[in-house]
Amino acid sequence: TGLRHIEHRYRGFLRDTLRAIVLGERKEVDVLPTSIAESDRLAVKELIRRQLQDLHEGRAVLLGVQPVEIANYLSKLSNKKGRRVR
Repeated sequence: TGLRHIEHRYRGFLRDTLRAIVLGERKEVDVLPTSIAESDRLAVKELIRRQLQDLHEGRAVLLGVQPVEIANYLSKLSNKKGRRVR
């Protein structure tokens, strides 16, 4: 699909952004670098949203973080939004 193509094209950016969000180094994804094509920006934001929604400790290695760091992020998110942690 189109999203898979975009996900592949920006995989490094997506990984780095998710890692930064998990570690608390970045909170928003409203501002994207100019290296991301204007036509891809909405899709990239959607991919980040979906990957954060589906985040679990098993993705730690892919993001270059420890499972406990993802667990801590999910716990903080759960406390803020009343969301149940998986």
